[in-house]
Amino acid sequence: MNTLYLRLPSQAAAGNAPHWPALPCAFALVSHDGTIARQGEMPLPDLSVTMVGAQRVVLLLAAADVTLLRVKVPPLSPARLKAALPNLVEDRLIGDPSGCVIVAGGTHDGLRTVAAVQRTWLEHLAKTLIALGARRIAALPAQLSLS
Repeated sequence: MNTLYLRLPSQAAAGNAPHWPALPCAFALVSHDGTIARQGEMPLPDLSVTMVGAQRVVLLLAAADVTLLRVKVPPLSPARLKAALPNLVEDRLIGDPSGCVIVAGGTHDGLRTVAAVQRTWLEHLAKTLIALGARRIAALPAQLSLS
C-alpha cells in the first residue's frame, strides 16, 4: 500500500492566499515497503494524479492549527472516552469544543495526549482532497511527526 504524505500550509496562510491550493505543499509518496518513491514540493492540483494512485493520503496538519494537550483521563471504554473528551478539554480550549475534532492518543505517565483541530478547517481540507481524487484520508499533527 503506498501512502502520500502532505504537509499543508496553516489555516492562517491559506486564509491569506486567494487560492490556497495553489500554495506549494511538501509531499512524499512512500511505497508499501517504506521507501520514498517521490518527494518534493508542489501545489495540490499538480498532485492530483498522485493522490488518485495513492491508497492513502495522510495530512500533516500545521502545528498552528492543532492544539495538543496532556490530560489525565479516567479509565473509560473507547465509546465513553470519545463522548467525554469535549468535557475533559473544554476549559483548555479557546473556542467551543463542539466546533472541534478532538482525538485521544496514547497514555504516558498517567496522562493522555489529546489533539483538537477546528472541524470546519479539517472538513474543508478533506473536501478539497477528495475533489482532487484522494480516497482514504488521515490527519496527523505535524508536531507529532519527524520531518
